[in-house]
Amino acid sequence: MVKMIVIILSSADDIQAGAGLVMAKMAMANGANITVYVAASAVKYVTKDSFHRFALKNTTHREMLEAVLKGGGTVNICGLCPSWLNLNNDDFIKGTSFSSALDVFDASFAENTLTLTSVRLNKTQYCITYCFVRVKQQK
Repeated sequence: MVKMIVIILSSADDIQAGAGLVMAKMAMANGANITVYVAASAVKYVTKDSFHRFALKNTTHREMLEAVLKGGGTVNICGLCPSWLNLNNDDFIKGTSFSSALDVFDASFAENTLTLTSVRLNKTQYCITYCFVRVKQQK
């Protein structure tokens, strides 16, 4: 049984990122522990003033990430990305933390973990793909 799901958000595409966050919400509702890693241009979704909406759920990405935190999940931000985007620690929502690429790698390959990412197939189609999958059944 998968105990942890790691979701990696790195796209500023509102639909692509929203699809990953919907997956996080569904997984939490079904008892999974969730860790969301936010990197590259997706870091904008974790800022306090983020206004980007995921129309399918009529909510902002920031609100969806706050729901992950409220539900006991973790939201980690690429430790290097804020400086590239001229952001500082005070710009981010409460409860987030910073992580390194090694942290993402270690979490992705941990036992009983499934890592997901959202992929854009074309202008209108997206899918959730398994990325760095290593799932072991508990005995």
